[in-house]
Amino acid sequence: MRKTKKEKLEAVVKLFHKEKVLKIDKLFGVFKTESRRTVHRYMKELEYRTSYSHAGQYYTLFEIAESDENGLWHYGDIGFSRHGTLLDTIIYLVDRSPEGMTNNELQDKFHLVVKAALIDLVKKKLLVREKRTNRYVYLSPEPAKGLKQLKRREFTSDSLVDDSTSLRILLMAYRLVGDSVSPERVATYLKKEGSKISLDVVNRVFQKYDMGKKTRDLTSSQS
Repeated sequence: MRKTKKEKLEAVVKLFHKEKVLKIDKLFGVFKTESRRTVHRYMKELEYRTSYSHAGQYYTLFEIAESDENGLWHYGDIGFSRHGTLLDTIIYLVDRSPEGMTNNELQDKFHLVVKAALIDLVKKKLLVREKRTNRYVYLSPEPAKGLKQLKRREFTSDSLVDDSTSLRILLMAYRLVGDSVSPERVATYLKKEGSKISLDVVNRVFQKYDMGKKTRDLTSSQS
């Protein structure tokens, strides 16, 4: 006996609650179809989300996704956003950030590489970027708002790094004197030691203490 539409929807809800996240091929099985259009027609009866990662191949229900303060939910390496696609969510987060966001900051939130998406958004003039100490800061495309974000970042950048973190970065930079000392290299060696200090934080310390010039001077004096 063929299942009714109601029975199919009840079955898929039950499956979602069991597995949390489903790929479209499983939905084909429940709805007895191989048509994406038919699946989407059925799913419109439910409140659902498609993943911003994995080319939108995964589905979950609103009632299952436990979104964080940014509207993001991760199930393993699969990411979902209540703001829609990856591009839509990047725009949302950057626009509402008091000081704009960097590639690394966004990458930490999304748990995936977002560089190509950021370049695309800048090309489409949906975001603006400004270079600050070897890194780009992505800002709102509204001139007044973007300028306010940039000024806020410059004002708060020093205070965002506590003394113990700064000391750890400075000690690592000192250990590497005589070798190639750069924020990237310091961040890499800190990571090897199990540190979670990001490249952005290392960059801020280098900027605060004018490390680029000082490390070059130290290296020259030892040669």
